[in-house]
Amino acid sequence: LRQYEQSIELWRRVVREHPLDPQYGRALALALYRYATHLARTGDDWRSIDSMKEGRGVFESVIPQIADDPNVLKEYALLLFELANSQYRAGNRDEARQIYESSLAAYYQLRKVEPDSLDYEVRWAQVARTLGISIRRQDGKRSHELFESSRAAFEEVLKHRPQDTTTNVQYAETCRVLGIYRLNHDIDGAL
Repeated sequence: LRQYEQSIELWRRVVREHPLDPQYGRALALALYRYATHLARTGDDWRSIDSMKEGRGVFESVIPQIADDPNVLKEYALLLFELANSQYRAGNRDEARQIYESSLAAYYQLRKVEPDSLDYEVRWAQVARTLGISIRRQDGKRSHELFESSRAAFEEVLKHRPQDTTTNVQYAETCRVLGIYRLNHDIDGAL
């Protein structure tokens, strides 16, 4: 942990000394994200959430300056997804839903920027399914739409990568969730 903390302090100092260089802010945001994922693995969810929130703020301050780099948006979208997952696990359901929405929007942007990237399609579908799960009791109609969209996106990816085990597992999980939703809401339709 000490190495992560030292790295973050170093990047904070560099950002203060060079506030106009967005790449330093990006490096700080990534250091905060790495620290947060380590904290989450050790069960320190609250400090993990705080670190990811700070990283989110840093990303949001530098993205307008380096918006032409899809890698920055990808890193930001991933951080948002992990932050939403952490908030959800911590019981902050409303905040998690809002962050899932932001992550979904970021992956949607990435899909537009790089429409041939199947990886962004997979990530979008994963976030859509997770958001659908998180809102299923509050907004069943939207939840169902997200499940259907997620399933369709996975099917599209599998047309190009039918042997991809991870995508097949994600697709199966989406079909399972969609099937349960349909059974609970007495909705017909083949999966």
